[in-house]
Amino acid sequence: QQQQQKQTEQQKENAEMAREHQRLQDERASEKARLTAELKREAAQRQAEKQRLHQELAAEAEQAQKAAAQKERAQKATQEHAKPSAAATVLAASGRAVWSPNA
Repeated sequence: QQQQQKQTEQQKENAEMAREHQRLQDERASEKARLTAELKREAAQRQAEKQRLHQELAAEAEQAQKAAAQKERAQKATQEHAKPSAAATVLAASGRAVWSPNA
């Protein structure tokens, strides 16, 4: 009788320990899944931010390139406008007065 009671208590204790072990394993698995999801979400946010910054930088570079090209065109146009004509250069060299739109 006493032996049987000890065995029953031992079985109850073993069952309780098994349940506690399973509970702890479940808890760890749940925490691991939560942390994994959080890390993935943070990685996705970083990737999106990186992509946004890359696009912003590309747009700024394109604007700078357009501005530089426009400035170059404006400088060329100004230089072309400021150049005296070949005839005016020859006449000026010969000492004769010449009307020039750039004068």
